[in-house]
Amino acid sequence: MVEKISKISSPMLAATLKDVTQLDYSKGYLATQKLDGIRALMVDGKLVSRT
Repeated sequence: MVEKISKISSPMLAATLKDVTQLDYSKGYLATQKLDGIRALMVDGKLVSRT
């Protein structure tokens, strides 16, 4: 159960994980989509990227 959700203000960068079975899904996870090799979010009407 998620207790507090913060507004995502910039695209997230995924960490490297060798063994997916080590994830503890009971804590919950946030993720953003990556489309066509570009990771960006629309924040307050503006496109925001990591670069």
